[in-house]
Amino acid sequence: MSKIGIIGGSAVQELEGFNVSDRKKIPTPYGDTSGEVLMGELEGLSCVFMPRHGPGHTLLPGEVKYKANI
Repeated sequence: MSKIGIIGGSAVQELEGFNVSDRKKIPTPYGDTSGEVLMGELEGLSCVFMPRHGPGHTLLPGEVKYKANI
């Protein structure tokens, strides 16, 4: 089980040193998240990461699915 969850913003689209082991699309009662949730390891810690503005920063601030992301 992951212990740390990171939601990246405009300046954080990827994490240096983050080794991705799995990707999942997660449906929620509020719709899909902004993109796939990436699971992996960062400096020896199990964590999940999701870029808030979608892969490649494709969502404008008003398009971000805030409720689904949380």
